[in-house]
Amino acid sequence: MPVQIYRNMTEEDLAAIYTYVTHVPRRVNANDKETQLVARYCAADDDCAASETCNKATAECVGGACNSAVDCGACQTCAGSTCDAPAGGSSCVTGGI
Repeated sequence: MPVQIYRNMTEEDLAAIYTYVTHVPRRVNANDKETQLVARYCAADDDCAASETCNKATAECVGGACNSAVDCGACQTCAGSTCDAPAGGSSCVTGGI
């Protein structure tokens, strides 16, 4: 956000902008890109949800239930019915989502 434009706004002005932005109807059509959920990083299995484990190689939670890759964390794939860590050198990881 350009600070020089918004820094002198009153709290009432900022509240009005927030109200407007949160009430604008979402535009959904065939051109919208369906994106994955965020990847959740971990150091141990305890950092992940009950049905997931911590993949030590990528330090992210994997193993959650899925129907497609969209149900998994960023760049993860849906292998069978569980989320798998992205393969090393994955174009999603190297090139961005």
